[in-house]
This record gives sequence, structure tokens and C-alpha cells, in this order.
Amino acid sequence: MAGGRVGRFAGAVERQLLDLIRSHPLRLAVLTLATLIAYASMAAEAWIIMRAANVPISFAGALAVETFSRVASFASAFIPANLGALEASSIAAVTAVGAAAAGAPLALARRLRGLFWAGIGLAIYPGARAAACAGLDPPLHPDGRRGRGIGIYAHRRTADCGTRASLCVPGGLLARVRARRWKRRKRRAPPGARSQE
Repeated sequence: MAGGRVGRFAGAVERQLLDLIRSHPLRLAVLTLATLIAYASMAAEAWIIMRAANVPISFAGALAVETFSRVASFASAFIPANLGALEASSIAAVTAVGAAAAGAPLALARRLRGLFWAGIGLAIYPGARAAACAGLDPPLHPDGRRGRGIGIYAHRRTADCGTRASLCVPGGLLARVRARRWKRRKRRAPPGARSQE
């Protein structure tokens, strides 16, 4: 049974890759370039942090550290937030290239960078404004105030299924998909059904 799932998954991935290669070569080139730029930027980050820690290292050594850190990150993806694994991989990688003194500063800087960008993302997370743009009511807090965050959205009344409610993230994928479905249903509804809203 597991072999069947793995085979279907591998076949689906192969079909998607072939579709990307055949029908969107420019998109593939952009994705490849973006990946290479991100990889080089992460290696430059490691080089800068190790140089700031007064550890002499070449850019090739920083590339080796980044490569090892990426492999370890993929291997430890099941650990929530890579807690401990990120730090251990950073220390092991810099030790392997002979720059053990830079392991802790590198691990700390990378953890702080991740927390910084996570905080920025949470600060600018779309709230009630995104829900209003999608045509949904803003979320209600338990005390009745309108506000930001995850909430129950009451969808507009549709001719085929009445009023529905769903738990969705404002401005997120689920909210946008449901808003598009509602608009499509409204366009397809017979003229008499539209007047009942």
C-alpha cells in the first residue's frame, strides 16, 4: 500500500516537473535563479557572521557550511522549528571546516534572524481589511468586538446552499478560494435565485 502511494506521489511530481519544463521554461529559469541567489545569500550570511566572530574562512568554506546546514535542515524537518537541529548543524558544519569558534555565533544569528522575520510577518499579517476585500465579514471576538486574527466568517447567502460559515485565516488561501467560489456560484445562479439574496 505504501509503495502505491509513493509511486503515485513520484508520478505526480514527475508530471508537474515535466509540465513546468515544457510549458513554462521562463518560470523554471526564474525559479532556478531565485534558488541560486538564496543559496548564495545564505552562504554570504554565514561568511559575514564568521568573519564578524574573527574566524578566518573562505567563501568556499562558507558554501560548505551552508550546504551541510541545508542538508541537516531537510533531514530534521520533522522537528518543530528545527529546535536544536539548526544549532547542532551549524556547530557541526563550522567544526568540519575548522572554524569551531564560529559555531555558536552562527547558530545564534540564524535563530535570531528567523525570529525577526517571523515577528515581521506576524506584525503585517492581514486582518479584517483582507476579509472585507474578499467580501466576508470580519472575525468576531468572543466579546463581540471585530478584530484581527483567525475567526469564523459568515459567507454571503448563496442560492444553492444557504448561509455557510467556516474557520479560515483572513486574507489566506482558504478565504480567497471561498470568495472565488462564491463569486462563481453567483454568476452561474439563475436570475430568479439572485434576487433571493
